[in-house]
Amino acid sequence: MKKTVSVVLSLLVSANLFSFGAFAQSTEDKIDQTIDKANVKVESSVEKAQATDKVDVDKLTDKTGKITDKVEAKVAKEGGEVICEDKTYEVDGQTVTIDPFKAAY
Repeated sequence: MKKTVSVVLSLLVSANLFSFGAFAQSTEDKIDQTIDKANVKVESSVEKAQATDKVDVDKLTDKTGKITDKVEAKVAKEGGEVICEDKTYEVDGQTVTIDPFKAAY
């Protein structure tokens, strides 16, 4: 009986360890997910600024700057690096350069 309990317990522990690995998210996946979310926020902010009549270029650049700071800090914490590539938008009659993110591996 004692041996049976020991075998069953060993099997349960082994199964639990193997199943945990299936649900673990890789660091690269976490970084990609963080960057994707940030890029969606940036695009949404640009679209919102383009849709309004008021001049909000300064507000847009401040907001995207804060997003950049947060993303760079979070990705660095995961051991990655963010590359920003300039993209030009027309907002309120002005040309604005905003930098969507990519991961450096």
